[in-house]
Amino acid sequence: FGPYPASNYDWVGHVSQGTSELNVIDFLAGFNEPDVVSDGYPLKFNTLLAAIDKAGMRDQLTNGNPYMLLAPTDAALALLPQAKRDALLNDPQALVNLLNGHIVDGYFPFGSFLGSLSYGTADRTVTNRLGQQLIFHDIRINGKVIEGPNYTVGNGYRVQVIISLLPEE
Repeated sequence: FGPYPASNYDWVGHVSQGTSELNVIDFLAGFNEPDVVSDGYPLKFNTLLAAIDKAGMRDQLTNGNPYMLLAPTDAALALLPQAKRDALLNDPQALVNLLNGHIVDGYFPFGSFLGSLSYGTADRTVTNRLGQQLIFHDIRINGKVIEGPNYTVGNGYRVQVIISLLPEE
């Protein structure tokens, strides 16, 4: 994979994907060792990894079919009010729902979310595991800013780091 994280830039300066042969869980855990910051946002996933374990989804996310994980950072999850975050982290079914809201099944290469290279925007609609439509436009999903680096990991899985939780439907 190279240095953490290895941001790659295309010829017009847009952040492109990094790649790794690691599975999603090991890849995210790798960010928790060094202090990794991208565009001023700390990339730590301890809370997300604990949620995946508590929800019983580790094997599914390690060995399942290709998917895109919209991975909220610890800072994104810390934006939830403390009482709501505590209740969520103590309710495995609520965690499954939260995680499934952040997973889109299928293979999505980085370029499939780019619009025109001259404008740098994306316009694409996909459906998460809860059946909700996610509309990607520029650095937003359903109008909410989610900017962060993205990576392709083992077997074509895609990790899109997000700095906020997806809007609840």
